[in-house]
Amino acid sequence: MNVATGEVITERIARNDSATFTTFLAMLHQMIPPHLRIHLIMDNGSSHTSHTSRATRRRLAAHPGSP
Repeated sequence: MNVATGEVITERIARNDSATFTTFLAMLHQMIPPHLRIHLIMDNGSSHTSHTSRATRRRLAAHPGSP
């Protein structure tokens, strides 16, 4: 949520898996200017928990400092 405007970036998903989550991270990376700092608030779902999802860890390692 952009606290200045109230805009929320969200996406309806059919599956809650690593592929869907890393696609969402890529979308954020494209939509948000690189000079802005963002914070992701997530539950403890297996699609994005770092100790569970190798795909998520690979995505974050390949794009340090970005969603």
